[in-house]
Amino acid sequence: MISPLKKYPKLKQFQLYQKGEIASYQYEIRCKGRSGGTLVPFCFVVLHKKEVLMIIQDDGSEEILGQVFLRSYTSLGTNVDLCGASLDEKIAFSLLLARQYIDDPDSFIVNESQEAPELLPPLQYFPQLQSSQLIETSSIGSYRYELHTQCESAQKIQYHHVLFCYAPFQEKPCFVVSAESFGDFRPTLGLFHNNGHSNLGPKPNLLDISSFRDTAFALVRKELLSSEHESDYMLPPFQKGVLVEKGLIGSFRCAMFVDIPSYKGRTYFHGFALFAGGMTKPDFLFMLEKSPHQPTPNLVLYRHEACTNLGFEQSMLDVKFFRDRVVALLRLILREEELHRNEIGPLAAKSLLRLQKFYALVYGSAFWNILLLLFGGSWIRNEQLSVDTLYLFSGGVYSVTVMFCALLLRFVGLSKRASLVCLILLSLPLLDKDFIWMSVLIGILLGHMICQKYQTYQLHYNWFGLSKSSMQKLKNIVYASSLNSHG
Repeated sequence: MISPLKKYPKLKQFQLYQKGEIASYQYEIRCKGRSGGTLVPFCFVVLHKKEVLMIIQDDGSEEILGQVFLRSYTSLGTNVDLCGASLDEKIAFSLLLARQYIDDPDSFIVNESQEAPELLPPLQYFPQLQSSQLIETSSIGSYRYELHTQCESAQKIQYHHVLFCYAPFQEKPCFVVSAESFGDFRPTLGLFHNNGHSNLGPKPNLLDISSFRDTAFALVRKELLSSEHESDYMLPPFQKGVLVEKGLIGSFRCAMFVDIPSYKGRTYFHGFALFAGGMTKPDFLFMLEKSPHQPTPNLVLYRHEACTNLGFEQSMLDVKFFRDRVVALLRLILREEELHRNEIGPLAAKSLLRLQKFYALVYGSAFWNILLLLFGGSWIRNEQLSVDTLYLFSGGVYSVTVMFCALLLRFVGLSKRASLVCLILLSLPLLDKDFIWMSVLIGILLGHMICQKYQTYQLHYNWFGLSKSSMQKLKNIVYASSLNSHG
């Protein structure tokens, strides 16, 4: 028995192209209709009396090598298939899918399982792309997704790759993962959810589309798929316990639970969860648990769809000791991952060397300008130089300093607008020497930003910029990269 669809895209103002029968059911082929504000060129509907049993629809979203995506809606879930773009090919393929579903509904292959009881609402804030290349679209769980690359954004943030996830029958995404950058050397992983936007920091090889896809889908599977999709990896019901503490560890939200109910024969004592951004499923979950075949409880880490047994100490039965031990482990893990994320690649090494070069030029020209003014005072007293000539020389040296600052700002990480404001403020002393305090202030701020950049990569520096050992480290990275490329 085929169950009717409870939710399906409603088509309006369509042209009825054909009606017929397949087995004991009726079907209609509807063309050039509208669903919401979207034009739907083709829709195949299987009916029993007035109930809709199946819909096969081309929403006109994309055509790849003369083929289009047909989305099948059934009570079992949805499926996306490629077929020919002509109307005859769509009709033939739809009749084949409908016959397959009618003959054996339970064996009808779908990419999604039944809809989750609660679907995420559409987002109000998400990346606005002016143009992009759609390279993949299909379904995952109860959601459909689109993977875009070569993106041009209408916003200030630059998006390299974006994965949009849509709830059924929604035009706005409900969950978005992006590789984004804002004038920095490396992109960071962005997350858009119903709690807003979260920056999860830099990840390895985010510019590579395959690496981004793997990272993005790991987040999507963890956040959007229900536990029935994860038969080999079941999270304990830690949120059914008593929440006794919550707070922050770095950029993560943390929560601690006690009195957690048993599940599938396992006894749970305490749980400590760490959440990234606005995620509802934890990035780290530490559980003190005991399975039926174990003589003692064990500390177990749930992460990346895997469980790691960390052993047992009698003192961990105490809640306070358990918390202190878990927090210490978390700090070690996060520190290690931060160091791994901040490994310097050849492109970053070249950028840092250029940054140091222009920093040294700015520092040197400013130093010579100060010497010129100091010695110029004695030359004026000895009538060897006029005041106007001294100011002319000083203005020339200062102009060179501003020029070097313009080159330096390209590598600091500021936006174009902020860089322009800095250059305008730095140029004001050329008009009136009373504005010299502004250039000093801008210089201090730029120096602070450059030091922060060096700290990000764990590089040693002083007032003159990078130390000799850090410079040599960067040069070695560039040299090794050139050897690999020639090899």
